[in-house]
Amino acid sequence: MKEPPQYEREALENMPVGELVEVIVRQQEWAQQIYEEIERLKAVNNRSSKDSSKPPSSDLIKRSEKIDESKEEEEGKKKQGDKSDIKEKREKDLIE
Repeated sequence: MKEPPQYEREALENMPVGELVEVIVRQQEWAQQIYEEIERLKAVNNRSSKDSSKPPSSDLIKRSEKIDESKEEEEGKKKQGDKSDIKEKREKDLIE
């Protein structure tokens, strides 16, 4: 796919309406091709080792997955802290 021609403003202003319509139609076709290529590349990029022949080591962890994992780790630490608090409370009750 080659780059569409570039037109100077003055050249466009001097073009007959029919030629301007042709320029617009060609640019719309070019934009559609670019859109389709982007969608194709997105589909290829979103593949992982589960749905392609790529090795698992090539799977990238997405930023949102990293954030979710770090939140889970923090919550796990809080839960562990909660257990120790309960343990301390029980020990205090037994001592009293």
